Amino acid sequence: MIRDIPEDIINFEPPDYELEGSEVLEIIKEMPIRPIIPVNREPTPIELCYAEMRRKKHPNREVPPIGREVIEVLYDAVQEMIKIFKNMKESSYTISKYNVLLAIHTNYDIAAISFCPKVETFIEEVPFEVPNRGVWKNGPGVSFFYSLSSKSLLKKIYMR
Repeated sequence: MIRDIPEDIINFEPPDYELEGSEVLEIIKEMPIRPIIPVNREPTPIELCYAEMRRKKHPNREVPPIGREVIEVLYDAVQEMIKIFKNMKESSYTISKYNVLLAIHTNYDIAAISFCPKVETFIEEVPFEVPNRGVWKNGPGVSFFYSLSSKSLLKKIYMR
């Protein structure tokens, strides 16, 4: 199931897209029957900042649009997060309380999807949260790596 994923993809920075959890839920609401492909989606201010950073770090990178195959793996990643929430027996965690970072690497046939809980506390621009008895108030952070062609989960990495 898991194949070797290049280290530069695992630590790829900045992501191509930063979506609100509620925006992701809207895109996948008719899945698996039909993806809702965002047409003429305006980049968010943070995405514009990411684009400027990307021009400096990865000058030859072209960001592909969000298409059907990306939405299909995004749907699968949301289902995986829901399973994680159920396994943690925590009903207050929801995708709408997350930011979803998306990086599409068509040259490697991989989509990296990271679910980052929205956190109010930052230390030197890094989200910071102290768990209470091993439970994170805002939920776990998880990155998923999917094959775009086979829609299979290649790797899952927990954050923090």
